[in-house]
Amino acid sequence: VYDEVRYKREGFISHRNNCIVIKISASKNESVSFTMHLDSPLYHRSYVMNELLICEAKCPDKSFPDIEYSDFKGVSGVTAVMLCSVGGEVKYNAESVNVINADFVELYISCETSFVSFDKEPKADAQAKCIESLTKPGSYDEILKKHLSDYKKLFDRMSFELYNEDNSHLPTDVRVRDFEKNGFEDLGL
Repeated sequence: VYDEVRYKREGFISHRNNCIVIKISASKNESVSFTMHLDSPLYHRSYVMNELLICEAKCPDKSFPDIEYSDFKGVSGVTAVMLCSVGGEVKYNAESVNVINADFVELYISCETSFVSFDKEPKADAQAKCIESLTKPGSYDEILKKHLSDYKKLFDRMSFELYNEDNSHLPTDVRVRDFEKNGFEDLGL
């Protein structure tokens, strides 16, 4: 809560869409404003291309005893962010994006690397894979519905129930002592 406006962040990782999905909203219209840029401790460059915020980073070929970069070795990585804003204004700058007075914003974030295999030179086109992931997302609600369906198939396969017994208010040491005396009577322990 800031200045009587309640802000809400929702996020999940969609395996099906191969992206991170974040929704930023507020209890009052025209209250979501921020500047977004991408950074990395690695050698990198950030820029905006076709309304996508992109950061290309390169791992060093060697990091001991000195850090060395070359043009052909080492894995590179790309992060791309697509913003969908309702209300307000989105300004794309050379290396950042400004969101001004939006009702809510959806962020779709994709990350890829040039890694192919342990025994091959890294040559995969990470940027193309990122952009491909972001061109098929669908709406936030559609992606969330598919994500929950996928998630439930994996995590709704069992249930776990803790018993609520009359002695649940007792301290643990008392319950352990009673368990030793009474055997398996305290199922909530």
